[in-house]
Amino acid sequence: MIANERHNFYSALSDDSLENVESLIQKIEKQEDSSLKKAYIGALYMKQAELLKVPAKKLNAFKKGHKLLENEILKNPKNIEYRFLRFIIQKNAPNFLHYNNNIEEDKNLIANNFSSLNPTVQDFIIKYNKSKGVFNIEKLKK
Repeated sequence: MIANERHNFYSALSDDSLENVESLIQKIEKQEDSSLKKAYIGALYMKQAELLKVPAKKLNAFKKGHKLLENEILKNPKNIEYRFLRFIIQKNAPNFLHYNNNIEEDKNLIANNFSSLNPTVQDFIIKYNKSKGVFNIEKLKK
């Protein structure tokens, strides 16, 4: 079931609606436990942290999400989608969080394995790249 949430998940990640992020967290948390569920929830908590106003709540949400996503990457180091999630979060994380150590490593893995990704994820990467310009799209499509 969680794989069916990909489109909603990526829409929430690219949106700046705290309500949408929190609603999706609640929806996904009710689903059967899986690695993908934990990675998505982790990324959503870190997105939630970006949108919250109270600094303590922001930091708590970020830490909770960080732990979930990083644990799934440790268990599944070759999962390119998880690496992409970490990549976009690290690219946008404030410097004081010191969460930026894997940007180049993840970028290279994504670029080299783009064709193996789910089409929804590929579409999101292309849309993300249009605004951020971090990948050579012609190279990705090969």
